Amino acid sequence: MGHPPIFSILLTELIDLGINPKETSLQYGIFGAEPWSEEMRNTLENKLAIKACDIYGLSEVIGPGVAMECQEAKDGLHIAEDHFYVEVIDPKTLEVLPEGEVGELVFTSLTKQAMPIIRYRTGDIASIKREECVCGRTTTKMSRVKGRVDDMLIIRGVNIFPSEIEHTLLQIKDLAPHYQLLVSREKNLDSVEVQVEMQAHTFRQTELDKRQDQMKIIAQKVEYDLKTKCLIHVKASVVEPRTIPRSEGKAVRIVDTRFSHA
Repeated sequence: MGHPPIFSILLTELIDLGINPKETSLQYGIFGAEPWSEEMRNTLENKLAIKACDIYGLSEVIGPGVAMECQEAKDGLHIAEDHFYVEVIDPKTLEVLPEGEVGELVFTSLTKQAMPIIRYRTGDIASIKREECVCGRTTTKMSRVKGRVDDMLIIRGVNIFPSEIEHTLLQIKDLAPHYQLLVSREKNLDSVEVQVEMQAHTFRQTELDKRQDQMKIIAQKVEYDLKTKCLIHVKASVVEPRTIPRSEGKAVRIVDTRFSHA
């Protein structure tokens, strides 16, 4: 069990040591603690030769174990309904939303003693559905977390979650799953710079005198893809491997200085 960014770092270290990540004894990976995309799942599964499943939990409720993906479907997380009652609400109006609509997850504990949780607002954005899964379970499933209410960025009137940006970035084969969003305000207009690392093997295989040109070409593709798929205009910078700061906990994906005071 671990954070997806930590395993991305592990992948880099294994490759740098000349170890084939597919030849380890790992068979399954359970990942949580922050939203991660299908592209991140594909990267982990393909490079580690494992089955990667999502897990959801809250330290205020129980920790890991509120919901878990099954390996058969990997399409939503089965909620432990014998212990938790789940709702999805509109985070602004607090109205309970119907099945399938995206909103803020709210949990009530059914069996917890000493510190019960009643209609606890998680801040996590997702949806729920009730249908029989291919694995045979019939419990309510929550979608993978799309982001957090307080993580949603409003850039020149466009609502965007970091997970949507990650989804786009990881479809570009020459990029590593290490990126950071730098959000600032210039002349009362929001400005976003995306810094993302070039894949280590691509970097090494590119001739020294052509690396900068190749990185500029990839940056142009990043800008184009984010504009067409996420509807935001960004300045993209493709940087060398190991340039983005690493974290031992949750990755610092957003550095927003728009509301900081000098």
